[in-house]
Amino acid sequence: MVDQLAAHDPRAAELVKLHVFAGLSLERAAEVLGISERVAYRDWAFARAWMFRHLGGN
Repeated sequence: MVDQLAAHDPRAAELVKLHVFAGLSLERAAEVLGISERVAYRDWAFARAWMFRHLGGN
């Protein structure tokens, strides 16, 4: 699923990997990726919605 997201939005996929699999906070993941916290929260919201939709959520 994350690989499919990466094909659509690589930065959001990296954020998911850092936050979910590496256990970093969104703030720390933003720092690692060199993006603002605001962008990280926006990417996180997008990634969550994208994955929910593609997992068959309503």
